[in-house]
Order: sequence, then C-alpha cells, then structure tokens
Amino acid sequence: MLRRPLEARAGWEHPTIKRAKEYLREHYAEEVPLQELADAVNMSPFHLARLFRQMVGLPPHAYQTQLRLASAKTLLAQGYSVGYVAHETGFFDQSHFTQQFRRHFLLTPGSYRKTASCS
Repeated sequence: MLRRPLEARAGWEHPTIKRAKEYLREHYAEEVPLQELADAVNMSPFHLARLFRQMVGLPPHAYQTQLRLASAKTLLAQGYSVGYVAHETGFFDQSHFTQQFRRHFLLTPGSYRKTASCS
C-alpha cells in the first residue's frame, strides 16, 4: 500500500520541515549536506531525514534536485544554453544535468529548450 505524505493527509506543514524547505529553496544551487540542513533547523540529521521523508514524501536531496530541475526548466524556456543552465542550477556537470533532466521529464534539456522556445 502506497502511503501519502503526512503533509498531504493533514493539510498542514510541520514548522521544522517548512524551514528546511525554505533553506533548500534559498540554497538550491549549492551543495547542501544533510548536517548543514539539520543545523539550520536545529535538529539531528537522522531525525530530520526521517521526518522530511515522512512529511514531504522525498528525502531532502531529492527535494533539492526537484527544485534545481524546476529552475532549469524556467531558464531553458528563456533560451539559455544547456551548459549555462547546468552550471547555474548547481549540477556537477552538463552530463549529470542531462541525465537527471531526462530521468524526470523523459526528454533532453536541449529538446525541451527547443520546444519551450517555440511556444
């Protein structure tokens, strides 16, 4: 049985998780170690990781990847090059960015850029 995150079921957001998500949004293009995130919200890394996954449905690093990819889509639609977008959104390199983009959106960043700029 697939369980929905507690946040979706209860309709509210745990204050610590809200702060963690805000921190990740502010630092989405940076490498944010779990310890740094835990320190920012005054919680142990283990407890934060467990609570974050329980409330959001994803571990913190996966949530951060989604933030990066959302920003990448915006930049690509504005016509920026794939290499520039990969760098600006904090991916290790263009290859890693392309791999993650393709995994999440089922097309390459270059293809997305072409179709988004035509719209």
